Formats: sequence, C-alpha cells, structure tokens
Amino acid sequence: MISRTGKICASFGFTILEMVIVVVIIGTFFAISAPLFSRFIENAKLDMAARSVASALKVARSHAITQDADCSVVFNTAPTPNEYFDSFNGVDPIEKKYKLSSGIWFYKPGSADPVADAVEFAGDVASFKPTGELDEPADKAVCVSDGTDASARSKTVTVERTTGNLKIE
Repeated sequence: MISRTGKICASFGFTILEMVIVVVIIGTFFAISAPLFSRFIENAKLDMAARSVASALKVARSHAITQDADCSVVFNTAPTPNEYFDSFNGVDPIEKKYKLSSGIWFYKPGSADPVADAVEFAGDVASFKPTGELDEPADKAVCVSDGTDASARSKTVTVERTTGNLKIE
C-alpha cells in the first residue's frame, strides 16, 4: 500500500469483503454438511441397536454353554417399553433389561403385521440349549427399525439354529 506521502507501507488485517466471503463459504459448508451428519447419526443409532441385540443373543448363548442350562433372550415388542433381556427362566433378567434407543423399534417394514413379525422367535423368546444351539426348528431373526412405516430403514439380526452364529444385515 502506498501512503499519501508516497512511501510504501505494509498492510495488515483483512477487509470486510474478505471476511464476508469467508463467512459465506463456511455457512455454505455447514448448510451442506448438516443433513449428511444427521443421516450419519440416524444410521449409527440403527447399527448400534442391531449390534446391541446381537450382543444380548451372544451373551445368552454363552451363558447357556458355560452354565450348562437353557438361557433365553426375552423381547418385549410393545412400543413402551421396547426392551429385551437375558434370562435363565424366561421371566427374570440375569443382569438388567436393555431398552432400544429412542426412535428405534422392533418393527419389520413391509410385513403384514410389522410389530408381531419383527421378532420371529416363538413367544418372543430366543432360547439357547446348553450345547449353544437355538431351541427352534429353523433359523430365526429379530428386526429393528428406525421408523414405523413402509419407508423405514431396518437391520435384521439372524441366528443360525444349529451353531448359534449371528448375522446382521
């Protein structure tokens, strides 16, 4: 910058125009990224719910093998409490009850009865024998969903009958 006296002097700082441009760029970035971040959080909640259900099933299978006794996971698919727990007698929890996160339900989108069909185990109880196999005639699954309509996204935790292995899809 040249002063009135004709001497060259250094200029420090930013002009108001430069500051406005930077603020507009940052605002645009946040406006674009906010919906993407929101979708990421919703997907993470659904994944976490499916992994949590799978973990309860694994714990029940492990208890059945180590205690040499039948062990179950009991699912309560009512919108409230929407919970599940591991149990030796099918009534009392071994440790505590687990509740699905808010906005997550036992629900199978596209099914004739989406709430009843969300848990395929007889009586909404997944029972494991002391050998670790599922006490059911076939593979069974639990479906968790982030909504209660046909457009809801869902994850299914499937238990293989003979080995007790789990698959999340």
